[in-house]
Amino acid sequence: MPLTLDQALSRLSRMVAATQEPTLDTAALEELLTTHARATVWTAATAYGVGEAVVSTARNGRLYRCLEPGTSDAAEPEWGATCAQYQGRQVGDGDELVWVDCGPAFSDLWDLKAAARDGWLQKAAAVAHQIKFGSAGQTFELQQQYEHCLEMSARYSSTPGVF
Repeated sequence: MPLTLDQALSRLSRMVAATQEPTLDTAALEELLTTHARATVWTAATAYGVGEAVVSTARNGRLYRCLEPGTSDAAEPEWGATCAQYQGRQVGDGDELVWVDCGPAFSDLWDLKAAARDGWLQKAAAVAHQIKFGSAGQTFELQQQYEHCLEMSARYSSTPGVF
C-alpha cells in the first residue's frame, strides 16, 4: 500500500532525526518531500506542464506523464486498463491536456532516500558555521555533529561517499 503524505512525513522525520538538534520542522520536511516528489495524484482543474507525472486517484498502478500541457478537466479521465499493453497509450484530459502511460507507477510518490540525504545536508549546513565557539571559559566544538550529519547524508546517497 502506497504511503500517504502523513506517513511519508513521519517516516522522513525519523530518517533525518528531525526532532534532534539541529531540528527540521514540518515545513522543512514538507519542502523536502515536494522537492523529491516522483509524481502527484491527479487533481481536477489543475494546470500541468510537459513532463509532470501523475498517478490516478484510484492508484491503478500506472504512471502518466504530461505530453501536451493544459488544465485538467473537472472529472478524471478514463485511464484504461492497468496492464503493460497500455504503455505509450495517450489519454486526453480537458481541452488540450494529453497524458501518456509511462508504465508501472512508483511504489511511493516521494523519493524518501533523496529527501533524507538533503535533510541531513540541511542539518549539516545549520551547524557548519558553529564549528567552534566558547562560553563562560569553556570551548565547545560542533565538528563532530557536522561530520555526523555528513555521514548520515552519505548513507542516503545513491553514490556512496558523495554528498
